[in-house]
Amino acid sequence: MSSESLWLREAPSARWPDASSDRCELLVIGAGLAGCSAALHAQARGVDVLVVERDGPGRGASGRNAGFVLAAHVFEYPDIRARIGADGARDLMTLSRRNHARLKERFAAAADHAPSGAAMLSMEGDAEEARVLSEAADLLAQDGVRCHFTAPHPALRGFASQLVLPGDAQLHPARLVRAMSAEIRRGVRGRVDALEDGVARVGAAEIAFERALICTNAHAAELVPALSGVVTPQRAQMLATAPVAPTLEMPMYANWGYDYFRQRADGAVLVGGRRHLFRDDEATDSLAPSDAVQAALEAYLEAHLPFAAGAPITDRWAGTMGFSPDELPLLGPAPGLPDHVHVLAGFTGHGLGLATALAELAVDLLTGAASADDARMARLFDPAR
Repeated sequence: MSSESLWLREAPSARWPDASSDRCELLVIGAGLAGCSAALHAQARGVDVLVVERDGPGRGASGRNAGFVLAAHVFEYPDIRARIGADGARDLMTLSRRNHARLKERFAAAADHAPSGAAMLSMEGDAEEARVLSEAADLLAQDGVRCHFTAPHPALRGFASQLVLPGDAQLHPARLVRAMSAEIRRGVRGRVDALEDGVARVGAAEIAFERALICTNAHAAELVPALSGVVTPQRAQMLATAPVAPTLEMPMYANWGYDYFRQRADGAVLVGGRRHLFRDDEATDSLAPSDAVQAALEAYLEAHLPFAAGAPITDRWAGTMGFSPDELPLLGPAPGLPDHVHVLAGFTGHGLGLATALAELAVDLLTGAASADDARMARLFDPAR
């Protein structure tokens, strides 16, 4: 079964030259959304930055996700807010809004950005899910996020309530990262095997650096052993159908956020999730779709999106998410490594909603350019927490 995503098939990664011995002020490891955002921000600050990517830009989770730009982890929001407090939650929303603004300002056209809004659905018969969704709506409204309840879309089946966030959006994730990577002045291909005494060993090449930022998300523990078991890989699988009649205008999350779907402008329907039914098997960094999850996705499509039932399946793929224990990313000094090496990882499936803003914040912290407010907000994500 092919593991190439629909997105990467449509927007293949650029081919960067192989790494050779070099030097730079800032070394960024990983050219997904976070790494590319960090590099562009550093360039704009006049920093000499070099990006090393072991495959092609965006070929990891950044080119394999559903393309949802969401304001918040809605189903988890009451728990997150209880842990970090009202002020922390408002800081999180400030960064989320900043993130979306950055994407729209520079890459809306290139990434097929559509300000569609998004919907969160509770399942029929799950009163607790509906209660949590209602609680999340109240808290999000308190924290400045527009949202309102409507009846579920009539073309769907099996859902009880629908919370709409009008400020959310959808885009083409591979085109986004490809557009970003095209603006990076210095990018090379290679696997960083070790960071020692201000030198990155990339195969036979050695790259000397003053500061480094590790943006490898699910794979962060390969260079930061202290994060083993802290940032963990989780496979997410999706499928896409041939185009059907336009029906859904906005992307949707359901079933406590485990399932998600959208319909593209060309009519193709994308469905992802079902990971919770196969937890042990999906705790992996394998990019190979599994028969079991793919069959579950097809059954979900038939049961809940009947307008697309019977449509041929054109694409099946998987991506690796990096999960953190408390569902917030890690940003700051890499535990167990020198102070000039920082890490940005553990987006827990919501990188499009925060990665660009947090990458800019990470660069500013690492280079000493962060404002007092930004430094305060960064403490939410301290890896030492």
